[in-house]
Amino acid sequence: MAAGFGSQDPRFHELVRRYDAEIAHTDAALQQLVTGLRARPSNRPLLVVITADHGEEFLEHGFVEHAWTLYEESVRVPLVWWSPGRIPRTRSSQAASLVDVAPTLLRLLGIDSEQLLQQGSGRALFHVRGQQAEVADLGSRVRFAELGIAERNVARAVWSDGWKYMVARRWLDVGERARASRIEEQIRQQGKTPALPPPGVVVREELFHLPSDPEERANRVTEAPAVLPRLREYLFQHERRCPLTGVVSGARPTLAPHEAEALRQLGY
Repeated sequence: MAAGFGSQDPRFHELVRRYDAEIAHTDAALQQLVTGLRARPSNRPLLVVITADHGEEFLEHGFVEHAWTLYEESVRVPLVWWSPGRIPRTRSSQAASLVDVAPTLLRLLGIDSEQLLQQGSGRALFHVRGQQAEVADLGSRVRFAELGIAERNVARAVWSDGWKYMVARRWLDVGERARASRIEEQIRQQGKTPALPPPGVVVREELFHLPSDPEERANRVTEAPAVLPRLREYLFQHERRCPLTGVVSGARPTLAPHEAEALRQLGY
């Protein structure tokens, strides 16, 4: 990020306008999709899932882009389920996760998902009775997120009972991120894949109470002794179960021209 770039910079406002335009374009495309699907014969079952893999940062925590942090602006995404006549029209405030998508799809499709659920890979978000689905009561649950991209921050987060605890084993400040991005691009231009270094010791801890601090401004890691040990244990148990093994360095796969063009149109 160039020195002086901030919320008053015209370039920042242009980024926001472009992002808003992208949202409007996507919304219009979804409207066309839904209109077309509604025109299908009503006796044909229909299930549509709309979600995203990440959010976007716009200086909420001093940076723009994504895939650098696990703050809420980066990890909160829409999750919409649509199955006319089967899933009731409602909005749930329960906490869901992207790992819930696969077991929920399997359940709605009538495919046994018990083995997947037992492996701890998410929760089914609906109960199915006959042809009708209803939102499941997920109760109090613990959710996790992780970030492990070569040349970037290495971090994990856990959510429980309104609290969010994050640890980083590699953390670059705003200025270092721009340099890391250039190094990453140079490595990729050489036809190689950057390798993720082994995770080190914890270099950063943050604790937020989201109901009272949804923008994650007040780090309470030194102010909540009754909460912190429990969340630390949740996260470190998860790390032991699911270690970040890193990215194997090597040559990038060869893409066909139409595959490269499809990725280019998506912005990659």
